[in-house]
Amino acid sequence: MNDLNGKLGAAKALYADLENNERDFFDLRDEMMIRGWKLGKILVEIKEEVGHGKWLFWLGGNWPELGERKARFCIAFFKANEGWKELKSAESVRFELGSVRKFQHGYIPAKQRLQLENDEPDKPGAHHLTYVNAFSKWDRQFRNGSVEGFDLDEFRRENEPMIRRILEICGPGWLIFP
Repeated sequence: MNDLNGKLGAAKALYADLENNERDFFDLRDEMMIRGWKLGKILVEIKEEVGHGKWLFWLGGNWPELGERKARFCIAFFKANEGWKELKSAESVRFELGSVRKFQHGYIPAKQRLQLENDEPDKPGAHHLTYVNAFSKWDRQFRNGSVEGFDLDEFRRENEPMIRRILEICGPGWLIFP
């Protein structure tokens, strides 16, 4: 029982540290967003003073360590939240969610970025000729006698999604030959 109480005490201490760290993390994140917004505001003002077509030359000559990419993130973040006003309450950091994610893009690895409600991961589909090339290869090998028949169930399972999509695009009458 003593061992159990010791583990419980250690777990509670770790949980308290975790909560403190989480609070610090969110405070730092909010401060980063506010500073990014303020930087974006100043960069917009400078860009307007420098004039059209001269901004990137000015930036490269006067502040190369900032770089065009981060400058763009800050400017876009400011412009997306132009009406934001800093308040004194803890609830003052209410930036537009999409702009927060885009701003964080330069600082947070892709796997850890804030996801929005309807986000879908970028998974490019197979190239449209992948299926055609694979089937042509199999058909050629089958006719040569290099391979024997195939498992019909496996063939259906692998090809059904693509065939359904083709039918969806072309219409069900497309496969009916005279």
